[in-house]
Amino acid sequence: MTTQLSTPDAIELGVAAGYLALLDAAHDRVVPGGLVANPAGIAIASARRLPDAPPTRFGLAVVRDLAPAEPDTLAAFGAELLAAHRTLLRDTIDYAIARLDGRTSAGTTLLNRQLVQGALAEVALAVRDEETRAELEGVANAAARRYRFHALRTANRELLRLLGARGFLTDSPGVDLHLTEVAGSVYLEVTA
Repeated sequence: MTTQLSTPDAIELGVAAGYLALLDAAHDRVVPGGLVANPAGIAIASARRLPDAPPTRFGLAVVRDLAPAEPDTLAAFGAELLAAHRTLLRDTIDYAIARLDGRTSAGTTLLNRQLVQGALAEVALAVRDEETRAELEGVANAAARRYRFHALRTANRELLRLLGARGFLTDSPGVDLHLTEVAGSVYLEVTA
């Protein structure tokens, strides 16, 4: 499943729709029709999936006081979140390339700048490294998932830097990148 953010205009179709759809699908793959709650009994999903929960920013909803998921369920859900994060990063790299190729400075596109190319390559390598780890480790343990999340979060922040102010506007993939950090903080960093 991809989020279809490969062109600058594609994101205009829906703020955070890409990551929220991936988040809801992750819940469905692990607990069909249900929610996965973290060790503190908190679950997050789209406001569409949780219409009775008060929505927070960008269409995310939070419910509390649920029964925490079993460790195996949390491990499977953590793996799903990491996969969704990788998907979003790959799509946002495509978005950034299109965006940076369309902006010029000093007679050349920003994409032609060596430092920009190097930064994009670093993000792409981080995503590939996480894909390799996922293949080798599977769901692994909580500490490994947390480490992998931190590596992807670092890639997020580099992409946000490359997008400049555009990465912080509500109609950009930056919203989705921020939501990956929220989900990772809720599910991959909280322990019982």
